[in-house]
Amino acid sequence: MQNFDFDVDEILFGGSPLSRLADILSVANKNLVESELEKLFIKMAAMEAILDEKGVGDKEIAAYISQNEDAIKDDVLSIALALAGDIVTRNE
Repeated sequence: MQNFDFDVDEILFGGSPLSRLADILSVANKNLVESELEKLFIKMAAMEAILDEKGVGDKEIAAYISQNEDAIKDDVLSIALALAGDIVTRNE
């Protein structure tokens, strides 16, 4: 049996989810992009505050990322796809 070497993301999306998000961010309405990024940053700030309250610092976060690298990568791609979808949907 022949092993085909191809990138599913490249075939389905024309690039990785992160590269497609970068493309979308560069052409979408600036106000919309700023609004979506602001929502993302607000959520990140809230998460950082919660982690600080619980005593979770950069060392613990780095260890968690290292121990859960594959799941984190999957989550990053999911977030990128969701953000791209939100921007494309609202940009039309």
